[in-house]
Amino acid sequence: MKKLANPFDSFTAEHTPIDFAVCSWLAVKWLVPYMDCNNKSHVNLVVYCETYSDLILNSDWELDDHISAKEAESIVELQRKIADTFQRIWNTTVVNELSSMAMKQSKAQSERASKPRKFDSVQQWERIAKRYWEAREKGQGYGNTAGLANECGVSQQTIRNIAKKYKPDSIAK
Repeated sequence: MKKLANPFDSFTAEHTPIDFAVCSWLAVKWLVPYMDCNNKSHVNLVVYCETYSDLILNSDWELDDHISAKEAESIVELQRKIADTFQRIWNTTVVNELSSMAMKQSKAQSERASKPRKFDSVQQWERIAKRYWEAREKGQGYGNTAGLANECGVSQQTIRNIAKKYKPDSIAK
């Protein structure tokens, strides 16, 4: 889920306007796979980022220069617009992506659950467990487990899980 990290989460009050510009373009880069040119929020975010970048890059401020109140207000206003717009997009996109992932997982689980089980009776489970434990007593562990799994059409872990449920002393002889 790292790709769902908000680039503005790392931005603090100690960062500079240039650092904010970097976060802004990281936000746009994140948006590119989801970009919808018919979505007003998406377009506005790109426009705000371009405007902000132009403002920062075309300024002739030096490191020690003080900026006017109007310039500071413009910077803060654009930062707010960018952050708010991105947050709306991010929330919607992340929620949609997480919902999509949940739906895929749910569908996959439903499909698995709808398939008939390989073993539908306790007698089959006990028969497999009995063969497993008899082979283990003879010292034929791994090879026998693999053979049983292939014979029954299940994984080796399924064979071991069945065997754990039916210890040798609990299986009817």
